[in-house]
Amino acid sequence: MVNLDSFDLDPLDSALAVLLSTERGRQDPYPSYAELLAKPGLHRSAMGSLVATRFLDCEVILKNRRFGHAPATTPADFTTAEQYETFEQRYPRIAQRAPVMLELNPPEHSRLRGLVSNVFTRRVVENLRPRITAIVDELLRGLTGKFDVVSDLAVPLPALVISELLGIPRDGHYYVIPHIRRIIQAFDTPLPRSQNLDEIYRATESVEEYFTSIIRSKRAKPEEDLISDLVGVQDSGGKLSEAELISMLLLLFVAGYESSTNLIANGFHALLTHPSSVELLHRDPGGIPLAVEEMLRWDAPVQLVGRVALEDAEVSGQVVRKGEQVLLFLGAANRDPTHFSDPDRFSITRDEGAPLSFSTGIHYCLGAPLARLEAQILFAEMLPLWSRLEPVSAAPVRFRTNLVLRGVASLEMHLRTGGR
Repeated sequence: MVNLDSFDLDPLDSALAVLLSTERGRQDPYPSYAELLAKPGLHRSAMGSLVATRFLDCEVILKNRRFGHAPATTPADFTTAEQYETFEQRYPRIAQRAPVMLELNPPEHSRLRGLVSNVFTRRVVENLRPRITAIVDELLRGLTGKFDVVSDLAVPLPALVISELLGIPRDGHYYVIPHIRRIIQAFDTPLPRSQNLDEIYRATESVEEYFTSIIRSKRAKPEEDLISDLVGVQDSGGKLSEAELISMLLLLFVAGYESSTNLIANGFHALLTHPSSVELLHRDPGGIPLAVEEMLRWDAPVQLVGRVALEDAEVSGQVVRKGEQVLLFLGAANRDPTHFSDPDRFSITRDEGAPLSFSTGIHYCLGAPLARLEAQILFAEMLPLWSRLEPVSAAPVRFRTNLVLRGVASLEMHLRTGGR
């Protein structure tokens, strides 16, 4: 990590540098967020980007069509044409890939989202409740003695659910997830380079080949699942290319698994460190939906997103010029004292509106209703077990080093024997 003592930075840029460049900032970003939140409006950082931390500013930008996404990799990202040519030679299949929906603006974004949005509505997701409950019960029955909240609950639950929804074989997630873990390094800040980029490239190729084989199977024998439906759209002359279909499946799997995993793991950690909240839920299990909202606010699974001004715009009286990049720290916005009362206090009875953890506007997370339902069911089913749970270690919990996608790395617990 970078030694910041050798740089002469103003206080806000120092706080930003801690977030972006130090292990301390990635393990606990909230002290740095508090420093950034002390300034109203946008902050123009030393690295050239604008930084938004206030809830209202982030919300306005996310909903404003004057802001959107720039292409993920363009010649402008490289100092010389030779560097771009070398990049293309080293990673030849990148140019052939379709951008994922998150990188697109209307009308292309609208076209692709429209193909899958009806599968993730609250009404459709609610119909999955019995199946999600059955998966949760199966996972909980498998817990004996020492277990890891992340690897034994937070990863398999959403992975199994999204696999069934898409039409991926039940054990397919065991193959896909290790590759996905490498791919999501590309969502970190600063972006990965050299060896990490090689790993990301190879992992993406492996996942693409896996999805290609499944598409081939569904084309030969369609089933009642989302992949079969999307293959049908493509084969009927619908506006969905093979490259777009593969990118769509990659995004849907990541969106259906990664955020849910982090919500569950971070939420479990929050309850573990706030035992009075568990007591409240024992007295009133009906409070679990609000508790999940507070888990999302308190330690959001997605901490940071980026936008580019597609044309000149104004935010908090500040002009953002066309082409300027804005970093939106959603984790900070969820701790904004001008929007949430006593924001650094974890309160499962808080009812002050939804946090920005799943974004808002046209890029609102498709999988948000599914992630919420999975977490609600899991924590409800775990309540009878809670009195028999104890941490294996008293050491502080470690978080993964990814700043953008925040999640507990591992949380080992011991389940004492006894009736459930």
